[in-house]
Formats: sequence, structure tokens, C-alpha cells
Amino acid sequence: MKISLNWAKQYVDLDMPIDDLVTRIGSRLGEVESVQDLGTKYKDVVIARVVSCEKHPDADKLSVCLLDDGGKRDVERNSDGLVTVVCGAPNVAEGQLVAWLPPGATVPSSVNDEQPFVLDARDLRGVKSNGMIASATELDLWDDHSGILVLDQGEAGDSFAEKFGLDDHIIDIENKMFTHRPDCFGLHGVAREIAGITGSELKRIEGLKADSQVAQENDDLSIVIKAADDVSRLTAAVIDVSVGESTLQRKIELSKVGLKPINNVVDVTNYIMYTTGQPIHAFDYDKFKALSGGAKPQLIARRSTKDEQLTLLGDKQITMDREATVIATDKQAVALGGIMGGKETEVDESTKRIIIECANFNMYDIRRTSMHYGLFTDASNRFNKGQSPQQNLEVLRRSVDQMMDDAGSTGTDSLLDTGAPRDHNQAITVSAEFINARLGADIDAQEMRAMLVRTEFDVQVDGQNLTITAPYWRTDIAIAEDIVEEIGRIYGYDNLQQALPRRSIAPTSIKGLFKTKQRIRQSLSSIGANEALTYSFIPSKLLGAAGQDEQYTYKISNALSPQLQHYRQSLTPNLLDKVNQNIRANHSEFALFEVGQTHSKAHEAVDTDDLPQEIQTTALVYARKDAKGPAAYYVAKRYLESLLKDFGIDEQDVELKAIEQELTPQIAQPFDHTRSALVFAGESMLGIVGEYKQSVESALKLPRQSAGFEIDTTGLHNVVSKSKFKALPEYPVSTQDLTLKLPVKVKYIDISLEIRMLLQDTEYRYELGSASSYYRQGDETKNISFGITLWHDERTLKTEEVSKVIEDIVARAARELSAEQV
Repeated sequence: MKISLNWAKQYVDLDMPIDDLVTRIGSRLGEVESVQDLGTKYKDVVIARVVSCEKHPDADKLSVCLLDDGGKRDVERNSDGLVTVVCGAPNVAEGQLVAWLPPGATVPSSVNDEQPFVLDARDLRGVKSNGMIASATELDLWDDHSGILVLDQGEAGDSFAEKFGLDDHIIDIENKMFTHRPDCFGLHGVAREIAGITGSELKRIEGLKADSQVAQENDDLSIVIKAADDVSRLTAAVIDVSVGESTLQRKIELSKVGLKPINNVVDVTNYIMYTTGQPIHAFDYDKFKALSGGAKPQLIARRSTKDEQLTLLGDKQITMDREATVIATDKQAVALGGIMGGKETEVDESTKRIIIECANFNMYDIRRTSMHYGLFTDASNRFNKGQSPQQNLEVLRRSVDQMMDDAGSTGTDSLLDTGAPRDHNQAITVSAEFINARLGADIDAQEMRAMLVRTEFDVQVDGQNLTITAPYWRTDIAIAEDIVEEIGRIYGYDNLQQALPRRSIAPTSIKGLFKTKQRIRQSLSSIGANEALTYSFIPSKLLGAAGQDEQYTYKISNALSPQLQHYRQSLTPNLLDKVNQNIRANHSEFALFEVGQTHSKAHEAVDTDDLPQEIQTTALVYARKDAKGPAAYYVAKRYLESLLKDFGIDEQDVELKAIEQELTPQIAQPFDHTRSALVFAGESMLGIVGEYKQSVESALKLPRQSAGFEIDTTGLHNVVSKSKFKALPEYPVSTQDLTLKLPVKVKYIDISLEIRMLLQDTEYRYELGSASSYYRQGDETKNISFGITLWHDERTLKTEEVSKVIEDIVARAARELSAEQV
């Protein structure tokens, strides 16, 4: 948002060095991207009068001009004190006021070039020319090579910059800072904020206030809203105009902030938009009427129809392949509502009468339409921030008044209005103590009131209590904390006392589900599984490969890429998609797991906004390239049992049930139901464990030895939360150390699970302590040591019993894993 300081001073009394002002804006309003000093850029430009203009004696397309510059410049002159300048512009003529660049001046359009163009006095076909008479292009105002810029006011010798308001600073504030502040997309709104942060007095735009409703039709026009969800208000007026060029002052004023002058009618619409932040549009009334079907046309705001054609300004043609809001006659669309006007009703030199339309559009619909058709305009940029409908009628009144000044209109008393402006903001009551406690400040209630009143809040003070009503354009003010933020911003956070707040140093409590996720990660990582973090979005191709139905998937309308257009229904497909990549990278055996969120239409929404439920799940995929070894199902089952064991869920509390009929939940679709089982902990079903369908293996190029599980993380958390207390052993425990020599290829999880499986079949309670491993490079074996603790709930164990268990473990390890006791 470019801010002309001179323009802003029309609305705020400001007497402050520019550096101080920029610092305050940067710290209390929005990030300042750049500051341009126009006064320096145009300091050498002088207003001069063309006293005479004659053809160059040796060049048909050149003219020799004598200029009166007021005699204030040190430059070569003739006997009458006039300056000779050779000019090639076809429109130069005697008596004109022009912008003259004397020798030594820098051409404004070249100021930012690596080598700026500095003029001098030089001979042109035998005539010495002192500098140049400048065009609008050379003055860097707007693109016009047709001739020199002819001025409409001033005296010879005047400063061009001072006369036309170019002794100015342009402050460019980053637009994203104002995303929640649509009022700051108007210069008056920014001026209001400058008044607040500098303590200056605001000069309010006369008549611009929350407005009331008037008639929906008159003798010339009627207005209708047929898309109430997307157009909350529609106002219009019909006036006579005389189309021509705007005054040079108006054109320069617009060009300073990056708006191209068109004609006096369009320039007024841009001027009003930039001042108030509310876009308006002018239609040629006679063209509009010719496109309608009756003597009195209707201006209608409606939704577009499929394949409706619309030619926009600049001859851009679009086919309405998605619904959007359009402004239309009763026969056809003539503008893309809130974004761009149509070619067929464009205001041009022949226009005698116009319709001024001032409406309010749904910000989300404008954003979607703008993105879809690739149309990004000044109007759409403002409407997609959420302009207030309460300002429409007053902005329309101001537009009519401005047309009287700039476009020769006689005005009108008949303004049309329809729609339902929203209610005013509700009052918020808050104490000065509440605000000061959060800011760490000591600001009096009356001082707070003065700050807020400067930005047009309504504030009533009762002792140290404030009752505050935000103005209609401040839709971001809803709770007491918003008032705290507003006071802090206006007061200046850099002015607050630098002291640490008094708060408890007690650690923040961690939610139980978060702890459960941490424990899952620790458990699976400790037994050799590798955690993966995949996108929450997946392509249609992967959904199909995993056997999942796309109808249960939420599709994203503005996806990050064409490959990421669906929310995942489960974690397993993403993990399976990574298996082949790791196999090709020479990882012959591995386990991948992920703990994350999934979404499915099969689950009901959980709040009033109809948002999809986040389903917390945990999935693991085991894959082995070599066909030798235990079946993949049993390895995946071991990982699951180890995980549940770490959560205190004993094997006897877990039940695996065969799948007797085809399952419909999408989480189960990748699994082969004849080679999988449902996992129950008590009465709760946690998920599924098993091998995958042959179609899934083929589509994703999985090795034959692949299996895994997916369980409900929340369900696991709830089971653990309901777990019964287990008392400490009542009888003495017996701890034995055991060291086994094993082949190097045997993993810790293999021997750990073998020991657990044997101990589960005994009558003893047990704990398997941490293990240590010793391996010397080059050896074919390694030593792993365990601490095994045994006890019985009803008696003291005998030495013979413990020794027998250790002997059984050694025998099983020797049989299954070729181990021997050390």
C-alpha cells in the first residue's frame, strides 16, 4: 500500500520529521518496505512558458522554442532573457506552460538507473539547446510518448514539484500487514492510524459514516440482489457526465501511488477507492440500457450460469466454467463482480450518462474467483480483505459529489440501495487494570480513552473501567484482549517497561495423548523401527493402489500440487509408497512407522463449522527382500506386541481375531483379510495387523515379505488410561544375568521376542531389563547380555525353578537363533 504523505495530510494534522514518522509506522502499524523522496527526484524541474515556437531551420521535426523561466536559473539567455530549447514534440506550441529540465538536471525517469541521465547544453543541428521540455514519460509520471506534458496551472519560474504536490514522500507499507485490516487499504484509514500513533488530530471525511438504507429504484434504474450469500449490499446512482481528461493535479495525484490516469470518470472511481478503501465501478448507462430488455434497466447482482461468456476490460474473454458473482442486466452479464468491469459497458469519450455501482461482495468468493481466472486487480485486492457493507451508501454519495467536481455532473438526489448491512460492533467492557496487567504498563483510563478516540473508537469511562465500541470498519475487535493489543500498539510496545512478567515457573502440563505419541515413538524406535514423516495429502493414484475408495476422501480445491490433492484416509498407503524406494536403495530389511492424523468422510464432523474429524493413528510397515526367515506377518505382530507390552498391556490382555467377513473401513483396505487379524485390547478394538493384498503388492512393487499394522492412537491412549493398577511383587524377586553368543545378523528384537514368547507361557511374572551388546569388528558373532527378573504372585521362587527357566531360554535361543550361553 503506497501512501502519499501530502495526500494523507489532507486528513491528519501532521508535523513530524519523516524519519520519525516512518519509525512509528514500522513499529506500530505495518512494515515499511521503502520510502521515496519525490521532492529530491523533481527538485530540478521548473515551470516555464513557451514565449515563441518556430520550426528548426535545419530539421523538419524539430522546433526552436524560447522559454520564460522567470529568470531564476543560471543558464545562457538571449537579449530578452529567454532560454533557447530545441524540442521534437509535435504538440509544443506558443503560450503553453511546460515542465522544463535545465542543463545539469537529472531526467526523473532515469533517477533509479545505474547511470542517471544528466542534461547539458548542446548543439542540435546548429542550434544550442539548453536542457529539454519534458513529457509525462520522461517525468516518470505515466506512460505517454505522444508529446510534451502541457501544464494547466502555475507561473513561469515556479517549482514544478511544489505546484503539483510532488514535494512529497511515498511510503510503501507491506500489504500483508493489513490482511485483517480492510480499512487500511484506503488512504483515509491509514491516515486515521497515523493520527492514533502520533497523537495528531484526524480530519474525518465529511459524511463518511455508517449509513442507512434508501430506495431500490427510481425512474432510470432498479437494482436487485439475486445472490444474497455473496452480495450483502448493492447501491447505485445514475448521473450525467462530460467525459474528458482529468486535471493534471488529479492525474499526478493518482500516478504517485501507482494508478494510471484514464479519464475523469474512471479517475474519480480510482480516487474514491484509494481514499476510502471501497472499490466502485462506473458503467456507461446508455450501453447498459441497450443490453437490457426494457425501458428501465435492472442492475442485477447474481451468480453466473455455466459456460456464460464475458468480455472484460482490456478485451480479456472468459468462459464461466465455475460459479462466480457477476453484475448483469436482465439479459446478460456485464462485469465480474468485485473484480473487473466489462468491455461492452466501458466508459469512453462518447459516454454521456453513467451508473455508479458501489457494492459489497463475499471476500471468500472474490478470492476463489480471482485465483481461478488469474485476475488480480486493485478492486479484488480490497474486496478479498472483507470490506464493510456499512460504508457503501456514504461512499456512493461521496462519489457523486466528486463527479460533480471532476466530470461536470449535476449530481442527483436519487440514490439506490438494497441489501442487509450487518449490525454494529458490540460494546466491550474492560478495566484499565486488566489492560495494564497484560501490557506491564501503568496507563491511566483517560489516557487509554484518548488513544482509542483518535482512531474513532467510542469510549465511555467510569472510574478505571472502559466501555468501548469499535467503529464499523474494525471487524477484528471482538474481545477484551483485542483492546489490550490495540492499546499496546498505539502506545508503542517499545515504550513498555522492560521487565519480566510475574508468572508461575511451574512446567506446562503435557496432554495425555501427546505423551502417548511420545511413548509410541520411543517404543518402536527402541526395537529398530524407523520413523517416517509423510505428507498429509496423497494423489488419487496412491489411493487406488492401496485399494481405498476416493468417495470417502476429502479433496483439496487449491492443492499444493496435482500430486497432493486428497487428505489421506490412513497412514499405511504413504508408508507402503516408501518401501520400494528403500528396497532400491539396497535396504534389504527394515520397518517404517508413522504417528499422525488422518481424515475420512466416513467419520462425522465434530463441530458447528462442519470440519472433518482428525483421526489419530499409528501405522507400521515391515518389509524384507530375502524370502528366507520368519513370515512377515509374525514379525509385524512382534513389533505390535512389543509396543503394547511397553504400554503395560500384557499379551494375555491382547486378542487377535480372525476377519470373518470383508471389512468396509478404509483403514483395512490395503490388508489381505484372509491373512490379517483384528487387534483387541479387552473390549476395545485398536486396529488391524496383517499382510497386504496381492493387488497392493503388485501396484506398489512390494517384496513378498511385507506386513504391518495400523491402530487407533486415541484408542490405545484410552485403554492405557483405563488400565488397572498392578501392585508391586509381594514375594521376593529373582534377577539373573544372561549372556548369549549370537550370529552377527541376529537383531536384538529377534532374541528379545523369543525370550518374551517363552516367558509368556510360564506361570511366572517377568521383566526383561535393558540389554548390552559386545561386538568386535570382523567377528561373525556378537554377545548380548540381558537382565531377567522373575517372581510369582503367590509364593517365593526356588533356585531350581529360576535355573530351569534360564536353561529353557538358552535351549530356545540355540534352536531358533543358533545361540549359545557364554
